[in-house]
Amino acid sequence: YDLQECTYWKSAPAQKCPHWIVIEMESNIPVTGFRYLPRAESGCPGMIKDYRVYLRQYDFNYGAVGETAETESLTILPYPQSVDVTGGNLSLPANMLKIGSVPEFAKEVEFIISQLKADKGIDLSKTSLKRAAIKVLKETGPDFQKVGSYRIDVSDNGVVIRTSGAEGAFYALQTLYQIVMVSGSGISIPKCRILDYPQLGWRSFMLDEGRSFKGMDVVKQLLDDMARLKMNVFQ
Repeated sequence: YDLQECTYWKSAPAQKCPHWIVIEMESNIPVTGFRYLPRAESGCPGMIKDYRVYLRQYDFNYGAVGETAETESLTILPYPQSVDVTGGNLSLPANMLKIGSVPEFAKEVEFIISQLKADKGIDLSKTSLKRAAIKVLKETGPDFQKVGSYRIDVSDNGVVIRTSGAEGAFYALQTLYQIVMVSGSGISIPKCRILDYPQLGWRSFMLDEGRSFKGMDVVKQLLDDMARLKMNVFQ
C-alpha cells in the first residue's frame, strides 16, 4: 500500500470467480472507507453481486491476531447510496401480492405492475394502502429533499417505499424490481433498508443514429432500458 488515495487495485478479467485482492499495509493503519466498483474497461463490463471484506490486525511479525468479515449481497444497478441488509427474506404468497399508493403515484404503480407481469410473470395487483403488502407513500422529511430520493424498508411487516415525488417513486420501484425474486406462486424479497438519490443530475446516453441507423423499435427499447437504470437524458 502506497498511502495514495488515487491508487486502485483490480483482479484479472479472465480469473474465475471468486476474485480476490490482498492489500498488505505493513503496519496498523485505520481504514475509514472502502469502495468496490465493477470492472468498466471497454469490452469487459462487470457487475458486483456478493462480496466479502476481511480486516486483519497485524503485530510487528505480521501475524494475524484477529479477523472480521462483513457481507452485502444485493445486486442493484446503479448501486444505491446506502444499503443495509438486515438478514432473511420477506415472503409474500400469491394472495398477498398487493400494492397500494397515494393517488399521486398511480402511474408509477401501474407501470411496475405491468413490468413485473411481462418480465417475471408476477401477478401484482393494485389495492388500497390499508390492504397492501407493498405501500408507496409520500413523505417530505430530511431524507427526501433531493429530487429523485427515496427509501425502501423491507421487513416482516411488508414493503414500505417513501419518497417526495413521482420521480423518486419510479426509481424506488425500479430498485424493488431488481431485488424481487419469484418464489413458487409468490415472491421473496431480501429484508433491507435502502436509501438512495441520484448522484448526478445529468445521467445521459447518446445515440449516433445518423452514423449507425437503428430504427424506431430499437430506440424505444433503449429508452425503456435507460429508465430501468435511472438515466434521465437521451441525446
